[in-house]
Amino acid sequence: DGGGSSSSGRRIRLDVSTEDRGVIPRALAALFEQLRERSEAGAGLAWRVRASCLEIYNEQVYDLLSPAAMMADSGSALSGANSGFGIGGAPQRRGLELREGQNGSVNVLGLSMVEVEDLEEALAVLDASMAGRAWGDNGVNATSSRSHAMFQVVVEGWHSGGSPGCQPRLVQSAKLSFVDLAGSEKLQRGSTVQEVTHINLSLSTLGRCISALIDSKRAHVPYRSSKLTRLLQEALQNPMSATVM
Repeated sequence: DGGGSSSSGRRIRLDVSTEDRGVIPRALAALFEQLRERSEAGAGLAWRVRASCLEIYNEQVYDLLSPAAMMADSGSALSGANSGFGIGGAPQRRGLELREGQNGSVNVLGLSMVEVEDLEEALAVLDASMAGRAWGDNGVNATSSRSHAMFQVVVEGWHSGGSPGCQPRLVQSAKLSFVDLAGSEKLQRGSTVQEVTHINLSLSTLGRCISALIDSKRAHVPYRSSKLTRLLQEALQNPMSATVM
């Protein structure tokens, strides 16, 4: 979700008790239904689903499922450079490093991955992760997001081998990414120069990358100009990836 400014009150929809559900609950519900149907069809695969959630705040990548983030008080209004740090006695969070993987992928070192069995567990992970996200009062919206957030689901299909003693082997793998972008900002109450600068720069870089990808005459795509575009590099350049922003 990247439309509008942060002051418009955009939030990731987590409500699964009504029919007016957001894109994430709907997509996850469809995913688990597909896995159930494939299991019942007797494809001989065991499915493993893992979820992670991170935020990019002031060009630092933080694990929203780390102990420090999970201990943050979700009822407290976080402000400025203190957002998400040491809330309610929680330990200080540390930014995570990015490292290039095979086939152009970018890995986040130390990022928590939580195995989930069904839709309810997946949404519980998402709900818990949002409690540690950086937000603050910008004078218009009391819970304006101060960071970009990325919720990823990795699905793996393992084949048992068909006979006793055979080692399971990975035969299918897919990644589904949901990105909630902080809206472009002007400096106002509740914001810092650093926050506004990094939010706007990363959004501008994302736009430049997309423009470069659709321009056949431009060979260089500036993925490395921001943490956001580095993390989205694999999804943007791979037509087989699924990403919702």
